[in-house]
Amino acid sequence: MLLIPFAAYLAAESVHASGVIAVVIVGLYLGNRMHLRGFGTRLVSDAVWKVTDFFLEAIVFALIGLQLVTVIEGITGYSAWAVAGYAAAVLAVTIVSRFVWVFTVTSVIKVLHKGTGPSAGETVILGWAGMRGVVSLAAAFSISGVAERDRALLLFLTFTTVIGTLLIQGTTFPMLIRRLGVSSEQEQYEDRLAEAAAQQAALESGLAELERLVGELDGEPDEIQRQVIDQLREKSWRRSLTAWERLGGGTGAGGAETPSALYRRLRRDMLQAERQVFVRLRDERRLDDEVLREVMAQLDFEEAILER
Repeated sequence: MLLIPFAAYLAAESVHASGVIAVVIVGLYLGNRMHLRGFGTRLVSDAVWKVTDFFLEAIVFALIGLQLVTVIEGITGYSAWAVAGYAAAVLAVTIVSRFVWVFTVTSVIKVLHKGTGPSAGETVILGWAGMRGVVSLAAAFSISGVAERDRALLLFLTFTTVIGTLLIQGTTFPMLIRRLGVSSEQEQYEDRLAEAAAQQAALESGLAELERLVGELDGEPDEIQRQVIDQLREKSWRRSLTAWERLGGGTGAGGAETPSALYRRLRRDMLQAERQVFVRLRDERRLDDEVLREVMAQLDFEEAILER
């Protein structure tokens, strides 16, 4: 997973194509096909990429500060006022062009969907969310074949655009959302509704597969097999019920705790008690530390499912 982006970049650069765009395309492809991998691969890759993303972004912005002086010293033949004017102009064009693009796209969406689409406030939020970052810097650094002073100017303009959008748009983003009164509650409700419907469809498919497998058993299931089958059915129904209960925010009629919320709360407390026992046994040297890590990982995965 970590080597694939480098391979894609080098392959594209070897044929004089854009290595940055190649990495983006490969990332989109991998993300679209990740469901074909095993659950272990998805869990590990998600954790690895989160850490890697945080680590690389920290390095990039540290390098901005370290290289900014060198880049400025490389700009020759331009006055300070001219460079400042270029920086302001590029920053303004970046912000305005995003607004033009966003409003154009949302207008087309409304025409195609007969008036339904993002509201004016939501469109403004989308337009103001155009902060620049690592990809812009990577694209600027990949440009070659220009004069050294022009390349230094291009890098400086990229730096100022990244810093400007992060400081101006990033710091004012929460205030703008509050000022326009844009709320994501309706969108969250629609997402929960779609999830509940998908969970219901998946439940029916899973139960149909379970019934097919039960029909392939030799003779009638014995007592133990019936218990296992009933547990599988109950688990499927509970997961589907949880999705529908989330539409009510986790509370039932009159603000009462729903069965799924009660189950999660009690099970979390049980897991905490179980952890304390495993740790106590480890401290008493009755349980190996490696075994402790394995059972703690199992409990952590179960708690993660409960939190979901």
